[in-house]
Amino acid sequence: MEYPKQLMKLSELSALGFSKKQLREYVHQPGCPCMRTGNTKNSHYLIDTTKFDDWLEEQKKRSPIAWRQ
Repeated sequence: MEYPKQLMKLSELSALGFSKKQLREYVHQPGCPCMRTGNTKNSHYLIDTTKFDDWLEEQKKRSPIAWRQ
């Protein structure tokens, strides 16, 4: 998938069709290509979109049962 920016917030990715619940689950999984902008409760998560699709495909291969929805 083509993304408009290299680093995107969860709200920007949800506007592209990802659900907010899924994105919140993704950022807490080990190996997710994301970073937090600060240490406060209102800080944003940024996802590196250049690695995000590859990471999603890897997750689908590891756990095919969770992706059959």
